[in-house]
Amino acid sequence: MLVTQRKRVSARREIAKWLRKGNKSSERIFQVCLWYRRLSLYREGLRVLLRYANSELAKDYRVQLWIADFFNSLGANHFAKVFLERIKTDISETIDLDLAAGIYLGIGENQSAEVLFRRTLDSSKDRQNHFYFMAKLGYSDSLCRLDRLKDALSEAQFVLKNAPFELVKSIAKSAMGEYLARAGRFAEACDILATAEQEFSRTDQSYDRALVLKWLGYSYLRLGKNKIGLKHFNKAMAIVLELDMGLDQWIEFMDLLNRVGMLESEVHKRTEVLQSAVYGRPFTMGNVVFGKPTAKFKVFLDSKEFTFKANHSSVLPKELELLALLRLCQEQGLSFEIVKGRLWPDEALSYFYLDQRIYLLLNRLRHHYHIKVSAKKKKLYLFSSDWRKVAVHFSQDLRPRFLKNRTEFSSQEVSNFYRIQQNQRANYLKSWIARGWINKVGRGQYTVKRLVTSA
Repeated sequence: MLVTQRKRVSARREIAKWLRKGNKSSERIFQVCLWYRRLSLYREGLRVLLRYANSELAKDYRVQLWIADFFNSLGANHFAKVFLERIKTDISETIDLDLAAGIYLGIGENQSAEVLFRRTLDSSKDRQNHFYFMAKLGYSDSLCRLDRLKDALSEAQFVLKNAPFELVKSIAKSAMGEYLARAGRFAEACDILATAEQEFSRTDQSYDRALVLKWLGYSYLRLGKNKIGLKHFNKAMAIVLELDMGLDQWIEFMDLLNRVGMLESEVHKRTEVLQSAVYGRPFTMGNVVFGKPTAKFKVFLDSKEFTFKANHSSVLPKELELLALLRLCQEQGLSFEIVKGRLWPDEALSYFYLDQRIYLLLNRLRHHYHIKVSAKKKKLYLFSSDWRKVAVHFSQDLRPRFLKNRTEFSSQEVSNFYRIQQNQRANYLKSWIARGWINKVGRGQYTVKRLVTSA
């Protein structure tokens, strides 16, 4: 009763009591997880499940699946993927297939999402219930992200025509508008999205309404109706910002503005670097620098190096990697979840201890480097007064900075550049040779071989 009434404080207390009193069977654990999920208490659910991540109970694939779901719901996509990959047995239950498909869609693994949504639909026995039609829309979204827009539209149209649920029909209408806009059918998109928008009240501040306004505004902009287009687009951004817009959502807004020629070049470069540095997407813009040549800190995210007050270092400490990412994010900020996955990608089981590590990095930035970072609602922001102190370099060239503008060099030059001793220098040179970056041509003499653009 407390769960259905969404009395979160009382429900959380009673769930904890219920779990302590009984046995720790898998079904009992999963019932607790289901309650936490319905209450949107993802951290509480994750805290329960991580205790069993390496136990006998973890032989049940649902442990890994539910952990992945909670991580995905928190925006910790990297860790969600880690636990999905721990599932070694085939997922067979329809409800679990749907859950896994939704997680894959959330972390951008669209091909896997499409396969699992298809299996969900094929295995569904009741094809008139709410679950089935929502799975259909999940399937249409996966098709859209694979650029199969004709198929995506067909699936959404089926839901709009056949679903006996008004809310599901409304979601289908919104999805169709997005797919039409992505397909370049902007007039048709405006028609259906304008109708969908009228179904919301003027005071509605939901993400569903923001999604409709975003694609409606974008479609108007593509039709040259800039005044009304920007009105809707900016309203969508304002709603999502109020709902604590994630970095990936901000990047999508900026990408749409770029497509209509309304994005500043500097912002476009920042979004491209963030997509590559944070989400691992291909980067094709060559060498990009943010910040002034006189910046106190120069961070080279590609080669993991930095320069501080003209002193070069070949090792990038985590606090300066974080500083570079915050400089790129600027007023958008960076969530704790993204920071954890980026700086400690192999430590998902230590998730609840990573917050303290982040605060230790902030403390080091403040006391050692005199850089101020604020933490608000689990997001980090670099003070704007400190932006000028940081320059960020990024490119596809992963070679150390020392090699980038040289064709030949002596071992002594390496020592002078990095201010390192002979034994450290020997390790550097050995590593560079192993990675195919340099050739030894004589005693203490080397030539630079070629540009390397992948790790």
